[in-house]
Amino acid sequence: QVGVRAAVPVGDATEIQVKADDRRADTQDFSNGEVGVRQKINEEWALGLGLRHDNRTTHIANASPILSQNGARTDVVARAEYRPDKEGGKPGEKEDWSAYGFMQGTAARSGNRDENNRAGLGGSWRVNDRVKLNAEASEGSMGAGGLLGADYRISDRSNAYLNYRMETESPDVTYRGRYGSWISGSDYRVSDEMRVFGQTRTTSGAGPQSLTQAFGVD
Repeated sequence: QVGVRAAVPVGDATEIQVKADDRRADTQDFSNGEVGVRQKINEEWALGLGLRHDNRTTHIANASPILSQNGARTDVVARAEYRPDKEGGKPGEKEDWSAYGFMQGTAARSGNRDENNRAGLGGSWRVNDRVKLNAEASEGSMGAGGLLGADYRISDRSNAYLNYRMETESPDVTYRGRYGSWISGSDYRVSDEMRVFGQTRTTSGAGPQSLTQAFGVD
């Protein structure tokens, strides 16, 4: 597997994001490319527009068409973000909550790829100086999806989190159908330039169940 990702600021209010991945395996080849633009409208509102194209090819003879997908698909997504200024606060000081909404649609597809039309709402709420809650709910052509989670600030240098995500499809999973994941982890900032982290992900649903543990350095 090989990939690249970049976020390039263009002026003070615009950011261009690009991402590409290519994965080769005995069971399935997968490649995708993404490009997006995020535009800051003012101090409270931001808009985003993105395009994603991916292609999957399964090499297993007589592979189940129920479990595996073959073909290409192009999706378009639009997103709006809102983070209000704090009433009576200092200039630039934000409220303890934020919200966003998104809509996506499949512009083109081939093979037996499912449509990926979807709309959803989400947001976050900072309960206090240490706890922040996150939530998202969406509905689309492949069923309901969502996220519930919490971040906990252990100290000025370390953070821990626990999330449950219900997804209808992921580029990391070659099976069709819905699945849920418990994701827990923590990180520690060693310096202004370096962060170490660990994460555990437990997944069940379509396809096999899995347990993944990851450790790394940024």
